[in-house]
Amino acid sequence: MQKNKGFVGVPVVAGLVLLVAVVGYLGLSRWNSSPMVISRVDPETPSVVAGLTGKTPNTVTPSNPVRKPTYPPETNPTSIPSGVVTEPVASPINKNTGLSAYPDLELSTGFIEPVSVKFLVDHRSALNGKTITVRGVVVSTLLGEKACPPDRGMCAQSSVFLADTMSSSRDKAYDLKILVKEGEMESNYPIGTTVNIRISVVGDTLSVIASKVN
Repeated sequence: MQKNKGFVGVPVVAGLVLLVAVVGYLGLSRWNSSPMVISRVDPETPSVVAGLTGKTPNTVTPSNPVRKPTYPPETNPTSIPSGVVTEPVASPINKNTGLSAYPDLELSTGFIEPVSVKFLVDHRSALNGKTITVRGVVVSTLLGEKACPPDRGMCAQSSVFLADTMSSSRDKAYDLKILVKEGEMESNYPIGTTVNIRISVVGDTLSVIASKVN
């Protein structure tokens, strides 16, 4: 009777061993067939991926990579220490515009008319708003068709220009522009002639202009 009981136990043990082997085999097959998922892999650390998968990952370049700006060596910005305030460098401004570099004198107790062109220019602010007679040589005109050319569509103010001399080496900053009425003709102001003109002066540090008084 004891011999039959031992004989029955052998198949039972063999069945259990076989069942454990089958379960282990199925579990290992499922583990190998499941892909390993890595949520985020830094392309700059391939060694991490290689350690996990045993393979070196391929580096994928984005279609529109964000690149840091590059600068030429001479314009490469430098760091500014914390707390240091920088101010823009102002561009140099030429203060010698117009007549600002020329004398602008006060009037003495009196002057004799007619005055020269140079006297008027050198006392332009002091003579501002005054009516005086100036004497000079006609060096240029802007009258008639020259002031209003038919192809331009607009007219310039009719003007006569006086200077103390006709010399080509003269300082043309001293040429005086005198506005005249539109009907004035060039024949009234021949180039090179000396004339006396009664004018109203408008002058300041930068400029002077006169208008003929009829």
